[in-house]
Amino acid sequence: MAKTIQEFKQEGSGWRIKVTTADGTEFFSQEQKQPHRGENSFDAEYLMRFHIPFDRSPDSNVGDLWLYNLEKQTITKFKRNELLKMEACFQPYEKHHELLYKGTIEDCLVDEVNAATRTLRVRLGDTTDLWPVKVTSKTYSPGVKAKVVAEDLINELTIDVGRLEPKENPTYTKGLSMVGAIRPELEMVVRDMKSKLHVSRRQVFILDPQKGVPSGVVLTPDNGLLAAKPTLSVPEDMQYVETLTDDESPVIYEIKALLTPKLWTDSEFEIAESKNLNGNFRILRGSHDCDGLNFLTTVWAVKI
Repeated sequence: MAKTIQEFKQEGSGWRIKVTTADGTEFFSQEQKQPHRGENSFDAEYLMRFHIPFDRSPDSNVGDLWLYNLEKQTITKFKRNELLKMEACFQPYEKHHELLYKGTIEDCLVDEVNAATRTLRVRLGDTTDLWPVKVTSKTYSPGVKAKVVAEDLINELTIDVGRLEPKENPTYTKGLSMVGAIRPELEMVVRDMKSKLHVSRRQVFILDPQKGVPSGVVLTPDNGLLAAKPTLSVPEDMQYVETLTDDESPVIYEIKALLTPKLWTDSEFEIAESKNLNGNFRILRGSHDCDGLNFLTTVWAVKI
């Protein structure tokens, strides 16, 4: 089982965020007060905030990263359409790190609040550079399996297969021809497989609608669990959630924890040693957030 947050904290000083631009430049988040422009701490620490959402929709997720008081020449390291990676790290950084985000920069906006404050807002696009625009032209012979077609299309997107475990794997007895954008063609194949599709951190996941991806995470009050309770109502953007049985809708739980990067869309995890709620859960949607000081993960999940 993966190490818990509490075990990491005993070895280091808590989460730090490392942002790596396409040219390999690294930026570390700070834990102290906001520096004034021109002040550089010995380990190149920066005040930063972020909001990284994720969900089971096939649409690409878009998040935000804010960095404060960068020099103008440093801001040029962040370029539209180039890759950006964010990792959550514990000291020593080379030993303990988890992927938080991997995608492209959609846009960069600089806001000069006053003479002492400059804010860079980086718009984060999860495969938005590929998912809506890549096209294909392919013909398959009779007898090809849907899973083979799906894997070919994902490879043409030039991103990785996260999980390819569909509910069904039908055969196209008459073969298959496709011309045009890859996304709608892949969505058609996924429907034929009676499965679900989402894209996360430049990986494509195709799964049985009732199944998820084991994360190995066990949340307890001692290692980061902050709150867990059933939601009073299903948010409007989650009305598409499938039922767990033929005649009843699932209860959706809102769960808050210290930043846990291993949790993502469709992650399966356990809550233990809690007074209010224990058991195994599968994530429908959520977000990783930092307000400058606090590093948090919030998810909406169903019990499994």
